[in-house]
Amino acid sequence: MNYFHFLDNKDLLHHTNTHRDERTKKARRIFPIKEFLNINQDHVQKLAAIGINNVEQMLEEGKTKKQREQLSKQLGIPEEAILELVKLSDITRIGYVKKKLSRLYYDAGLDSPAKIAEFEPKQLHEFFVKFIEESGWDGMVPNPKDLVSNIKSARKLSKIVEE
Repeated sequence: MNYFHFLDNKDLLHHTNTHRDERTKKARRIFPIKEFLNINQDHVQKLAAIGINNVEQMLEEGKTKKQREQLSKQLGIPEEAILELVKLSDITRIGYVKKKLSRLYYDAGLDSPAKIAEFEPKQLHEFFVKFIEESGWDGMVPNPKDLVSNIKSARKLSKIVEE
């Protein structure tokens, strides 16, 4: 891809991108919601019973308030618990943010890519240092270089979760 980009060959670049996307789709592992930290596994099992097992399915089935209300009534899961899973799923759309980092962002009050996108890397690093010190959160402050990438990714994402 880089070679075709360098040559400015848009046709071959497009073809290569398409081929790469198809290959990636087949091999990609979509993050399962059961792997989030501190999640009620009974709720996860109830969601799994109706086919909601991963973050993409959770976002698709719970992105609107009406959908979450329906899931809550159907499964007997508190609406707040469903919203938490949806927000955690939303955060994982940022590259390399999965099990522990999604929980850190969520617990620190940064429960959407839009909130993360508001920060500059140094500011976010300082925010996490303070949060971890004050809360006693079990984990380390993310690497500043990773925060640069996370913020950059968050800024590219469109809003999909309705509050």
